[in-house]
Amino acid sequence: MVLLSIFLTLFIVIFNIKKMKKIIILLVSVVFISSCISKKEHAALQSKHNKTKDELLAVKNSLTKCVIDNEKCDADVANLNNIIADLKNDKKKTLEYVDNLTVLTQGATDNIKETLAQLSKKDKYINRIRAAATKKDSLNLVVAFNLKKELQEVLMMRILKLMLKKLLFLSLYLINYYLKVEVIRYRKSISCS
Repeated sequence: MVLLSIFLTLFIVIFNIKKMKKIIILLVSVVFISSCISKKEHAALQSKHNKTKDELLAVKNSLTKCVIDNEKCDADVANLNNIIADLKNDKKKTLEYVDNLTVLTQGATDNIKETLAQLSKKDKYINRIRAAATKKDSLNLVVAFNLKKELQEVLMMRILKLMLKKLLFLSLYLINYYLKVEVIRYRKSISCS
């Protein structure tokens, strides 16, 4: 722009001023016309800009939703890991309790074996849940995980109830058996005395 004005100034000085006014007006009008865009192009660019803004906002909202879902899934995995740890502790305590008993009947032994087999199956089930929790790489898996979570909570509650019932029945059976043995010993000790 500066070069153009210098050039025009020199040109005016050298040539006639009246002829130069027309040329200057012509050159200035050409520069202004070539630097402007049409209203249609401006409107098209404006609409494209607005569309891009809307898409960016939609992507940000989607990202925020995914981050929130991911945090919920992490919390659910932590809860499931706590449940798994509790179940393993219960299993360990049950095994210790069984090891401490000295006299068992064949029926009690069979019941314990059945309980251990069920605990082993539940252990496999828990390991499958843990493996599924580590595969949460895609949004589809997150959705599937959320659906499974609801079913797993119901199933885990049923499993816990079943385990508690079996342990209660086993404990009552063992206590009853122990009391019978003690009564027999007591009667023998009375009859011997």
